[in-house]
Amino acid sequence: MAALLTVTAVSAGCTGLTYDSEDVTRIHAPQNDGANASVRTMHLRNAFLLAGGRDLALYAILVNDGNRSDTLERVTAGQGVRVQLPAPVDVPAKRLVGAEGPIATVTGVTGSRWVPMTFTLKRAGEMRVMVPVQERRGQYATLSPSAPGSPTPAPAPTSPAPSAPRGPTPPTRTP
Repeated sequence: MAALLTVTAVSAGCTGLTYDSEDVTRIHAPQNDGANASVRTMHLRNAFLLAGGRDLALYAILVNDGNRSDTLERVTAGQGVRVQLPAPVDVPAKRLVGAEGPIATVTGVTGSRWVPMTFTLKRAGEMRVMVPVQERRGQYATLSPSAPGSPTPAPAPTSPAPSAPRGPTPPTRTP
């Protein structure tokens, strides 16, 4: 029984996706099938596109090894490819984001196994990578094929807002 608990504890520690500033191997030498890059204290890990239709889900882990938060403002791709990031992605200091599911939806990828992409962060700058397209089978079979819904924008006004009346403002009496 003690051996089973030890094996369980050890395997849980090896598979957990957490931020650990002391674990330089995971930050600087990732073992995955996706694209990886670093700029300053920001690290992009295991970025890949999940095939499965016209829209592809973009999976990526962003690790902030710095003392200040950063924001993924946009992701761009090669000609004819459109990346829809639902909203800017905040990456707090000493944290990682993206482990919960896809961060964006990508359209316009046709027959390619790799897509050139640029991840633009507010503070750190750009990371340019070749992102692989993974088929939806094996370890990728159970992943969500789409990114979370985008925030609903406020409706645009249909007519101009009424303006304040022009002319002098009548005096106000105070008791």
